[in-house]
Amino acid sequence: MLEATLVVSRTLSRSRSRSVAVVSTGVCLVLGCVHSSDFQPLNRAALRATQPKTLLVRSSPPPAFDGQAVKGMFPSGAIPALITALIVGSMGTVDGERVRDPAIRIRDDLAEALARRFSLEVLAPDDVEPGAQPPADLLLDVRTTDWGIVPTRTRHYGVKYSGTVALIDLRTGKTLARAPCGGRPVDHPDDPTLDELKAADAGRLKALVRNAAEECYEDYRTRVLGLYSASR
Repeated sequence: MLEATLVVSRTLSRSRSRSVAVVSTGVCLVLGCVHSSDFQPLNRAALRATQPKTLLVRSSPPPAFDGQAVKGMFPSGAIPALITALIVGSMGTVDGERVRDPAIRIRDDLAEALARRFSLEVLAPDDVEPGAQPPADLLLDVRTTDWGIVPTRTRHYGVKYSGTVALIDLRTGKTLARAPCGGRPVDHPDDPTLDELKAADAGRLKALVRNAAEECYEDYRTRVLGLYSASR
């Protein structure tokens, strides 16, 4: 029990320093863990035995960045839509159009690590003609499923981020590894205001998005794919 408490304490401390809490084995009691059917770690020995040669990478366009600060403050339907609109107007929004989808960098870094570990040639989506059979043995699919800002205290905000990873054997159609990852920020005295998020070309906002996505990258790399040597 003491060991489990220490693990949770260390994980929460690291999450606070990055202003984000991420679903992981160390914080199940705090955030809840993914359902077992959604988590499938890679059997590296079994994959190596199939002798794959090529890896195709793919990412889908992310959902719109949720920049409405009022989101997440009230349960759905708790207050009338008109009042919600007034609150949103008074609190302001954050423009997320200039924030790059983190899934692209996560995908490319994971592909590089997989290529080194299993001696794979990495193929980009542009290498496949539309409608053609993908000329690859494996497919790495990384997606952003939800992202945006959420309040952590009065007029101070953090960034939420969720995504998924999947490694598929295109030769058999079987999923070799998959997992979701996501979390919401915890309250921290240094959490920025909306003005601070938007200042300097939204530099603070972009940094928080990168930090939140970095947690998922580490989870995908180690817990899901077992790539314990970082590619960066």
